[in-house]
Amino acid sequence: MTSALGLDLYQLTSLVVHHASGRTDTPVTLTFFSRKMPEDESTGEPARAWLLWCGLERCLDYLAHARIDSNDLDRLCHHPYL
Repeated sequence: MTSALGLDLYQLTSLVVHHASGRTDTPVTLTFFSRKMPEDESTGEPARAWLLWCGLERCLDYLAHARIDSNDLDRLCHHPYL
């Protein structure tokens, strides 16, 4: 089993609501994105108009095996930002 606690906190907080509603046996669809483009240090503007995201196969493999066990869930439910 791979712990899912390596996901972004936003994704994990969405899973808390899913669990609280009693839908733990229902598949979940998550969206992953880049929060901002790399910036040109001299101007503060985006360094390019596009971004190549590599590692999709590795990401999908991680997500296919990621699970939250009872210890992970307890840690998540007691997170100070939730």
